[in-house]
Amino acid sequence: MEALVISGAFKPLSQPEIEAILRFVNKGGKLSIMLHIGFPVADLLHALNVSISNGVIHEKENIIQDNDLEFNIVNLKEHGVTDKLKQFSLYGGWALLPTKENTQIIAQTSDKAWIDLTGDNKADAQQAFATVVAGTMGSGQFVVFSDDAIFQNKFLKENNYLLGRNLSIWLKK
Repeated sequence: MEALVISGAFKPLSQPEIEAILRFVNKGGKLSIMLHIGFPVADLLHALNVSISNGVIHEKENIIQDNDLEFNIVNLKEHGVTDKLKQFSLYGGWALLPTKENTQIIAQTSDKAWIDLTGDNKADAQQAFATVVAGTMGSGQFVVFSDDAIFQNKFLKENNYLLGRNLSIWLKK
């Protein structure tokens, strides 16, 4: 089994790159995508049946140091990457939305989270938003994280370390 990690892409993937990645997953590969900004991987995500928001998530619960863009995710579902995890910290993430049954939410915000969709710093959408989704395609599997900072050295401690460790184990299995 092989694995591919795409983290913090700034340049859009080309159509041949997307097609190669989809073939890789379909043939049994494992794929992990970590977003810094959404548009470079938007076409790949749509092919995996995942949509992304056009604004970052703000949270009203579990906030870290009075910054509503940085918060703890405590709503987790069973998956290899969430094994033995009670929470992890997010440092500016995009909402993810599974669009077909092959993709499931495995981590999400509280229902008090919100997104500014129009740029006026007001809550245009308020609900629980997915921050990690996992899915299957062909013989392969993928997991998408709404934030790449969760695995940066300065944030890779305690629960985020366990999340990273779980991701490594999941990618190897």
